[in-house]
Amino acid sequence: MKYALSISAALLLAMSQVQPSLAQNGANNLVKRAIAAQGGADALRALKGLAIKGDAKFWEPGQAKVAGGDPKLLEEATFTITWDLANGMARTEWDRDHKYPEPVLKINYTETALPTLGFVTDQKGAKGMSGVRIAAHLRELERASPTLLLKAVDDPKSVGTMGSQKLGKQSLPAISLMAGGNKFTVLFDSKTHLPAAIRTRDDDNVHGDSDFDLVLATGRRSAASRWRTRGPISSTAPRSRRSPIAR
Repeated sequence: MKYALSISAALLLAMSQVQPSLAQNGANNLVKRAIAAQGGADALRALKGLAIKGDAKFWEPGQAKVAGGDPKLLEEATFTITWDLANGMARTEWDRDHKYPEPVLKINYTETALPTLGFVTDQKGAKGMSGVRIAAHLRELERASPTLLLKAVDDPKSVGTMGSQKLGKQSLPAISLMAGGNKFTVLFDSKTHLPAAIRTRDDDNVHGDSDFDLVLATGRRSAASRWRTRGPISSTAPRSRRSPIAR
C-alpha cells in the first residue's frame, strides 16, 4: 500500500510540472503563428518606420439626453502619424473639428513623443507633456505597434498563459504580455492566427475596472504590406469611445 501511494504521489507531482509547461508551449505557439501570419520575424524587424493617415470620431455617452440614449458626438478629426519604430519616436499631427461642448472651433496641433518625454506644438509654440500624458501616449504606441509580438520572442518570460477571452460574441485564445512596463492581453483570431485585439484593464471613473480593447481589422496586420486598419479603442463600460481608422 505504501509503495502504491508513493507511486501515485510521484505521478501527481510529475503531472503538475508538465501541465504548466504544456500551457506555456501553447502560449508560445500562439505567438509563433501570429508572427508567421504577419510575414515572419525578419520582415517585422526590417520594418523601421510608418507613415499613417486616418480619421477619428469621439462620442460621450454621459452627455446623452436620456439614460441609455444615443451618445453625444463631441469631435471629428483627421490625423497623420510619422512613426520611427526603430528609435521609439512618433509625431502625430491633429486637425480636430470640435463640436461640443461650446464653443465650436477648429483645433490644430502636433504631438511629439520621444522615448522619455513628449511635447505639444501649436500656433502659440511648444510645451512639454505631463508625465501622465506621455506615459499614456507611449503605452498606446506600444499597444498599436505592428512589432509588439517581437517583445514576446525576444523575452519569452514576458509571455504568460491565459484562458480564452471574450471579444463580442467570440471566445478567442489569448496570452498576457509584458512590454514597455505595461501588461497587455493579446487575443488571436482562430482562423488567421493574427492578433484580433490588444486589451488592457484600466480604471473607469464611473464604472471602475473595465477592459479597453484595440480591435484590429482582419487581414491588415502584415509587415510585408501596408499597416493594418485600426478599429475602435473601446471599453466594456459605456463610456467615451475613440474610433480611429488608419490607412
